[in-house]
Amino acid sequence: MGIARTFIATACLLATVWVTGNTEASPDHTELPTPELAHAGTVQPLPPEPVRTVHIYSVRPEISVSYGDERREPLPPKPIKSWSRHNPDWRCDEWIPLAREVGWPEELLPKLSYVMYRETRCRPDQHNPDDPMGGSNGLTQINQFWCKPTRYWPNGWLQTNGVLEHCDDLYDPRVSLEASLAIYRNSGWSPWGLSN
Repeated sequence: MGIARTFIATACLLATVWVTGNTEASPDHTELPTPELAHAGTVQPLPPEPVRTVHIYSVRPEISVSYGDERREPLPPKPIKSWSRHNPDWRCDEWIPLAREVGWPEELLPKLSYVMYRETRCRPDQHNPDDPMGGSNGLTQINQFWCKPTRYWPNGWLQTNGVLEHCDDLYDPRVSLEASLAIYRNSGWSPWGLSN
């Protein structure tokens, strides 16, 4: 442990001397070699960098932070708006009757409503091309991974389970809700990044 602290202290001192040019901190200081760049068999010195001071602070959340002579208390964590059974803003009530019809259990409907709102703002025509495997489609943003052929599912997982024929079928709200129910039964809420 003592060697590691000595090494870190020496590295910090050398970094301070090199960056600030302040040699008073080390009476045994000798000139640091000028960095050189080998290019096409010739050695060319690098242009000198401007002198600047770098302050390094160790910050722990439970203590205050120093910025020069000023002390500041750490900022409180920013609240993140997330799913809540009692949050009326994050809902897609217009799709709940269809979700019931395709077999979604009543106790899962509030969370499903949140997923639809978060993923598409209740719009079944949405496509996210930034998701992997060709993107995500439809009301619940089902990734095309579930409907593309793989080594394990040569016809696609959703096709093998009789939910749809093509990935584009996910734009149909009924198919999207049926597919999301099949995926939920297989994997829980994790495909949507939620805990069960």
